[in-house]
Amino acid sequence: LLVAVSFAQATAQDVKKVQTMFLLGKIEDAKTEIDKVVADPKSVGKPETWYWKSRIYANLYATEATKAKYPNAKSEADEAFKKYVQLDPTFALVKSNGPNGFFDMYSSAFNQGLA
Repeated sequence: LLVAVSFAQATAQDVKKVQTMFLLGKIEDAKTEIDKVVADPKSVGKPETWYWKSRIYANLYATEATKAKYPNAKSEADEAFKKYVQLDPTFALVKSNGPNGFFDMYSSAFNQGLA
């Protein structure tokens, strides 16, 4: 039981680390960390994993330099967002963090359509 509790805390801390890096604008560092979190079988069923993956990958897609470096960022963000919606149909994280996740996801594609 103690091992399970400490592992759950480690996973929560990993997501906090991802969130902190994202909020500091260290998107590529956040990507490295979220990829580690996604690789952990204990994290794949948690909505926050997919919420943050979608935010990070959408931001990678939004910037020309990182879009070229990570050509699959848009599809990765889209898939992560779909998984988030499946796991959190009430949009609790979106409600608590604001609607920026939606804008991150679709504003770049919209702006490219206008260009």
